[in-house]
Amino acid sequence: MASRALRLLSDWAFTALKLSEIELWTHVDNAASRTVAELARFRGAPDGDQQRTVKRQVWRIVGYIRPAPGCAT
Repeated sequence: MASRALRLLSDWAFTALKLSEIELWTHVDNAASRTVAELARFRGAPDGDQQRTVKRQVWRIVGYIRPAPGCAT
């Protein structure tokens, strides 16, 4: 259900906002969010992997990207 919602929202954003790509990030250990992203047609973007400080803790973040249909990114 969440993957379908993310996919539909992304499809709408590409059309309505004329986006060429959408990026998102999730905590490296958040398997559920990573699965949602992958099922919603996002692919891993190693260039987006990073560390962020959240509430004084360093989190490892995994980046994902989804190019607009017909765009190669």
